Amino acid sequence: MNFDELFLYQIVPNVFYISLVLYLVVMFYARYLKSEKKNNIEKIKKYTLEFCFQDKNDYNSILSDLKYSNEIKSRVLFFNVLNHFEKIAIGVENHVFDEEIIFSYYSIYFMLFYKEFRYFAVEENSEVAMRYFSLEKIVQHYSNYDNKRYWRD
Repeated sequence: MNFDELFLYQIVPNVFYISLVLYLVVMFYARYLKSEKKNNIEKIKKYTLEFCFQDKNDYNSILSDLKYSNEIKSRVLFFNVLNHFEKIAIGVENHVFDEEIIFSYYSIYFMLFYKEFRYFAVEENSEVAMRYFSLEKIVQHYSNYDNKRYWRD
C-alpha cells in the first residue's frame, strides 16, 4: 500500500464519524430550540393571564359613567382607559401578551370603548388620534374576526 491509499482508508471513516456527530449535535440543538420556544409560549400565556387577573377595572361601569357624564374627570378617565388599552395592543403586536387570551378577555371592551368614544380622540386633534394607532389596528382585526383565533403575521 502506498501513502495515498493509506491516507484514503484513514480519512473516509473519520469523515463519516465527524458528519454523524455533527448531525446528532444539530438534531439535539433543534430539539432544544423547539422546547425553548414551547416554554417561552407558556411563559407568555402565564404572564398574560396574570396581567388580566390583576386588572380589577370594571369597564362596564366606566363605560356607562362616561356615556352619561360630560365632566372633565370623565374625559381624563376615558383617556386613561384608552392609554391602558393602547399599551395592551402594543404588547399584543410585539408578542409580549398572548393574543388569544387578550382577545377573550378584552376584545369587547376594546371595541366598545374605541367605537363609542372615538370621536373624543378625533375631536381633540389628529395628533391625539395617532396615539391610539395600535388600538385602532387591533379593533379593526377584532371587528373583522371570522372564526380565526389568531391574526399574527
